[in-house]
Amino acid sequence: AFNYVCQILHCNKSAEQYQLLYIEKVKLRKIGTEHTQLSGVLINQNNKSIELPNLKLSFGKETDQEEIIFTPQQYLVENLRGIQRIPTNTPFRFQVELNKSKKSLVNYRLEIVHP
Repeated sequence: AFNYVCQILHCNKSAEQYQLLYIEKVKLRKIGTEHTQLSGVLINQNNKSIELPNLKLSFGKETDQEEIIFTPQQYLVENLRGIQRIPTNTPFRFQVELNKSKKSLVNYRLEIVHP
């Protein structure tokens, strides 16, 4: 039904666009005993720019999972802050500092959450 309505209204299936957005070169770096830096690169392989997504970090044991959602203003490196769209085939560096020890980030997973 959704696809049929989209064909009639010519709406943009944004979920499909975000399947061509990739997270690469993810690194966790210890900064002191209770701080960790998470960094990496977003790459948009669509044929046009798309709105920057939120990023969701999940971690912990199965019985005690935690989640943190980062907005583009929180995760983009300083010289990219304020940008709202990610162009095609251009690596966008991201970096956040977490008030968590590196050891506490067991089974971590980083996901794209489309706006």
